[in-house]
Amino acid sequence: MEERVKSFSDLHQNQQPLPPPPPPQASFPIATSQGTYIVQVPKTQIYRVPPPENALIVERHLNPVNQKNPRWSFLFWFFIVVAIVVVVVGICAAIIYFSINPKSPTFVVSKVIVQNQNSHNHLSDPPQYHITLSSENPNEGMGIIYQDGGSSKLSFKQKEIATGKPPSLYQGNKDIKAIRFDLTGLNVVLPHEIIKSMKGGGNNASKKASVSLSLSVNVPVKMKIAFIKSWNMNMAITCNFRVSSLAKDIHVLSEDCHTKL
Repeated sequence: MEERVKSFSDLHQNQQPLPPPPPPQASFPIATSQGTYIVQVPKTQIYRVPPPENALIVERHLNPVNQKNPRWSFLFWFFIVVAIVVVVVGICAAIIYFSINPKSPTFVVSKVIVQNQNSHNHLSDPPQYHITLSSENPNEGMGIIYQDGGSSKLSFKQKEIATGKPPSLYQGNKDIKAIRFDLTGLNVVLPHEIIKSMKGGGNNASKKASVSLSLSVNVPVKMKIAFIKSWNMNMAITCNFRVSSLAKDIHVLSEDCHTKL
């Protein structure tokens, strides 16, 4: 039998193409006798190892830690307690205040003194007016605290001639106290009647020297019941009075005071 020798080119043409290699797959874990598993990872697969910072972030989310400063926490609760105490005290004061129904104190003009009567010629210090009111607190078990920050004015026929500030003091329950208001004359031309009254009136002094004046006072006050004080309230005092003169030995001929609280 005659054999045919195949050339290299014929072999190459008749050769079938090889199939592509199967994709690399992770082999199944192989169990060992000790109960452990071995996982084989192909070299073509590369796994990225996360940085340690990521583990810290995850741990913070899983186990949140209270990072608040204990000092601020103490101050927060301290102010909460103080606010509650203030509110409770205020409510108690309001209940006691409205249950007792406080009355306004009464005032009476008891004494008037004028200094520097000759200052109307603008050559010396302005006149100084000292008006004393007798005040009575009619409330039982409730004192009155007269605070700073008020104002007082003396007027003649609705024209201001002097201003001042009322004093600060405490008046107990059922207490009668003399309160003096010091006023300084304004740098204005005094009315003719005031100048004549300061000079004593001349002839027929008892008739020509007497003048009518008006004292207006606004003063912030607080009511005090035991150790509890009320909120700030404004007290308005108005006294209309007539004096014999504005010279020496002044006598109060008539007076009428009203108080609004």
